[in-house]
Amino acid sequence: MPMPDALCLLRHAFSLPKMLYTLRTSPCFLSAQLESFDLLQRSLLGSIANIGLLDSVMALTQASLLVRSGGLGIWSITQLAPSTFLASPVGSSTLISQLLPSSLRDIPEPLCSEAMRCWKEGQRGPATFSHWTSYGW
Repeated sequence: MPMPDALCLLRHAFSLPKMLYTLRTSPCFLSAQLESFDLLQRSLLGSIANIGLLDSVMALTQASLLVRSGGLGIWSITQLAPSTFLASPVGSSTLISQLLPSSLRDIPEPLCSEAMRCWKEGQRGPATFSHWTSYGW
């Protein structure tokens, strides 16, 4: 398969788009399988683009950049999992507070607290430099 076709399939069919619903609706951020999914994704991308993403932090950082910023647009599922899980309760909090009786509104959700902790810890990884562009390197 030609490289542009394989890269397009990886970006648009086999990585984040297929995982978003699962990441938003279940606490996948607690699973160790996400790291193996990321490793498989990096390995596939390295084979398709003929670059060593498993060894180089700089190459991984550039691959995670948006395409318009000079990257490949392949993001780490492990780093996105906590924030995508938090997106559902935050996005529906107004509706939930209207539907629930006042006695149930302020009960803390332990999974949301855990997702927030994981999200804060994950802010130190290579994909957090996504505001950079490869043109400045």
